Amino acid sequence: MNYQSRRSLALRRTSRGAARWVGFVFTFIGICGVVAVRTVGAQSDDALADYVIPHEHEGDVNAKTAADIVAIDQIWSAYAHYLDSGDAEGVASLFSPTGGYVLGFANRATGQVEPLGYSPSADGVSGTPGGGCTALGHDAIVNFLHGIGVTDTPNKFPGVSKHVVVDRWIHVDGDTATFHAYWLGGNPVSSRGLYNNTFVRTPHGWKAERNEVLFDTNNPTFTCRN
Repeated sequence: MNYQSRRSLALRRTSRGAARWVGFVFTFIGICGVVAVRTVGAQSDDALADYVIPHEHEGDVNAKTAADIVAIDQIWSAYAHYLDSGDAEGVASLFSPTGGYVLGFANRATGQVEPLGYSPSADGVSGTPGGGCTALGHDAIVNFLHGIGVTDTPNKFPGVSKHVVVDRWIHVDGDTATFHAYWLGGNPVSSRGLYNNTFVRTPHGWKAERNEVLFDTNNPTFTCRN
């Protein structure tokens, strides 16, 4: 083999070696890029998990879960009708024996939920402004509703100040469920906020456990009796 032939063969071998090396480098970079993207994605998912309410993925709702969702949705539709027609006992009947109200103020400036209303004292009338409002148990629920004007004598027609609940979002997990929705009240609308509720399955069907009412505006003297 002459010099020219040996030189040509050496160049071809060098080119193939260089090509393999370049290919390895690009493959390595590609793998690192995928790992980096997945890492960033995982970090983003972790960050979003603090703000996104857990719920079923599309297509994961089976027939039993769908039936549970409908049952819970019906409870809260009944709740709005009982409340607007002035039926305190009807509202209380939708709760579990330990269930009831917890009122809060969604403080968007701080990103925190703060107490709303006042802590009731022994006389059921006075309290500490801004101390919070909680009414748990059947009697406490009825007494609380009496304090805000809901009676025990249902009206034939609901009042003109309708309680509107929209965008209900229900997540069922076994024998418990969470319920998130927006609400509007008054005529014209004078108050609004969020529901962050929980439900439990009982021998008598689904019942409301905690009605966490989060107002958009603070009212430290909201009437609270329990």
